[in-house]
Amino acid sequence: MSLHQAYVKVLKRVYTSICLSIATGLSLFILDAYAVELAPVTMQALVIGNSNYINKPLINPVQDAQLIADTLKEVGFNVTLVADLDRKAFFTKVREFYNGLPKGSVALVYYAGHGVQISGANYLIPIDMRLTSERGVEVNAYPLKAMLDSLHHANSVVNIVILDACRNNPFQPSNPSKFRSLENIGLAKVNTPKGSIIAYSTAPGQLAEDGLGNKHSLYTAMLSDEIKKPGVTIETVLKKVADAVRKKTFDDQQPWYESSLVDDFYFVPPDGVQMVSPKTAKLHAQDQHIQASRGVKLQDKQASPSWYAQLSESELSQLDAEIQQRVKHLSEDEIPLLLSRANKGNLVAQTTLGIAYRDGLKKIVDVDTGKVFRTNSSNKKSIHMLTKAAESGFPIAQTELGEMLYLGKFIEKDVIAARKWLELASHSNFKRAQIDLLQLNFMSNPGDPRSLNLF
Repeated sequence: MSLHQAYVKVLKRVYTSICLSIATGLSLFILDAYAVELAPVTMQALVIGNSNYINKPLINPVQDAQLIADTLKEVGFNVTLVADLDRKAFFTKVREFYNGLPKGSVALVYYAGHGVQISGANYLIPIDMRLTSERGVEVNAYPLKAMLDSLHHANSVVNIVILDACRNNPFQPSNPSKFRSLENIGLAKVNTPKGSIIAYSTAPGQLAEDGLGNKHSLYTAMLSDEIKKPGVTIETVLKKVADAVRKKTFDDQQPWYESSLVDDFYFVPPDGVQMVSPKTAKLHAQDQHIQASRGVKLQDKQASPSWYAQLSESELSQLDAEIQQRVKHLSEDEIPLLLSRANKGNLVAQTTLGIAYRDGLKKIVDVDTGKVFRTNSSNKKSIHMLTKAAESGFPIAQTELGEMLYLGKFIEKDVIAARKWLELASHSNFKRAQIDLLQLNFMSNPGDPRSLNLF
């Protein structure tokens, strides 16, 4: 080996050593920075349960609050649990919570109790507030907007607000109710601040069950179960809760939420996933602010009304039988409540009314001939209600409409349209629809063995 070759070989070794040192140092720097990025995020929760109202006490909010507090502790939250707050304590506890939030933390507020809407604004009700006037609510109740604004300007970068309450106006005549409400006139939609998600136990214009006869409200019981499941984003948690509540109440209670979150948030992260660090979360919050300033539309999500799609064949048949029985024993004084629910999108109410309007709210039997005469019927209203429910995918309404079209019962006969509705209903494992479709296909092509195939 020549001197020149030996010199070059030494230089290569030195160069390689230097490169390895630089690379190692750079790697350690990157890994160190990455470790900082993935530092565990602090999760703080304020859980409020108001039951002991001087007007209209509720049964379960304090117990619901305890359940949620225990659940959140189980998944890693630092929890402050308070109950039966009067006005002074309500304002004090909320202020202490948002002022004490660590920088870059996740903040969660859960509230169970009475809530009202006054002039388009939502208020949470302290237990000592007397119902005197709407002006009194604005002065004495806790405004939801104040809570959202305070959280938005706090040190937290992700804010979660969960309300198991109905936002109604109590200054209307009302009767005692098992529901967490005072008079059902709806609620005002709230603009969701950036980096926030707001969940409601019921949709606008509906009632939230207080869980009369049970230890917890239906919404909170379902929420507690879903929170503890690993690897599920908060949006999926709320969707599953909504679907379960809709299924249990036959669409009478329809939970919903609004979100302006950018990153996925997990109550229990999946294996290998760690919640974002304060620094990362702050960067995402800044990015979201930039998107909003440029006119980028933030997420506005709502749970899908698909509870009926999860019913088994036997459950669908049972629900069908219950609707038929409801129609059979329906009285005219029940119609306003059914109409109210139907107009809010309740598919069971729409279907019940559709059948009732078709068959007549009253039936008179001729004692001599035995012939039954319909009274207070309306084919137009019947078709309108059944079509609304059918177009929303409700298989029982689709089957009723398909049968009417095939038989030409109070509507012009249309076999093609009848087959369309029955085919859609058959895909939902609704046995009655499948039998109807088999019969329709056989009657249309009696000599064709393929007519016995459903699809």
